[in-house]
Amino acid sequence: MKKILIIIGLIFILAVVFVYPHLMISPGKLNTVHNEINHNCTACHQPFLGIPSKNCISCHSIDRIGKDTSGKTINEKVLFHKELQTQNCLSCHTEHKGINGDLTDKPFNHSLLLNNNSNNCVSCHPSPTDGLHQNVSNTSCSSCHSTQNWKTDQFNHNLLSDQTLNKCVSCHESPKDSYHSNVNSQNCKECHSTKAWKPSTFDHNKYFVFDKHHKNTCTDCHETQDYKKYTCTSCHEHNSAELKAEHNEEGIFNISNCVECHKSGNEHDIIYNRKGKNTENSKEVINYMKNKRIENDD
Repeated sequence: MKKILIIIGLIFILAVVFVYPHLMISPGKLNTVHNEINHNCTACHQPFLGIPSKNCISCHSIDRIGKDTSGKTINEKVLFHKELQTQNCLSCHTEHKGINGDLTDKPFNHSLLLNNNSNNCVSCHPSPTDGLHQNVSNTSCSSCHSTQNWKTDQFNHNLLSDQTLNKCVSCHESPKDSYHSNVNSQNCKECHSTKAWKPSTFDHNKYFVFDKHHKNTCTDCHETQDYKKYTCTSCHEHNSAELKAEHNEEGIFNISNCVECHKSGNEHDIIYNRKGKNTENSKEVINYMKNKRIENDD
């Protein structure tokens, strides 16, 4: 008797599932665009066989996707469907995600495209009109982009025209730090390369010459990102009063900018101004400085 009741119960459940599948086994509501088949599961599903693409195409004719009832194109981006007639609609599309659910899985799997479309990006995507793309000499999108990721790790600057390549600020913002704001040259290539922004080839010798006694990192002297400011006393423990008195004897009263006179760690390497005579560029002083640097390095 118990077995008979179990069998009757199973038959009843199967009958209910068959008659009311949208209530018994539906994973979620259909999108509003499919209201007409909301309770008609077999419009898409074939019992025990899934969803054959022919059921989708019976309503969505491949050659009419992207067009209105009169045949006028209303969405050029989806016209490529006519090249996908051998593909399974479920490769991209889904349902039962709610009345406002997305019917397309993202990101799009470009491997489904035939070669004639996969190499013709503008057949689906509009050509960029920004200043950078207008100056790119190579029109092949794959030179910079891939179907897996639109953004690239490193842009190939060789694709740019010479005029644009020498005008970095046409694409990049000028750095806002205090050092760059005081750089007169607009040619970034004097310090940087297109392969990598860092490290730069900044010529520190124009300001202070590093020698065997100065193997510093930037923060040893520049305690903040304001590179106009520096300190020597983080390493050189000078007594302020004695230091001032020593310089006063030489007629030097402003000692706030050490590297104005001391261009290296060599104590004899001093650029000086006395009695209104600027000797900074004199051959005598320059040669003397060079010789002392050699002695100091030895």
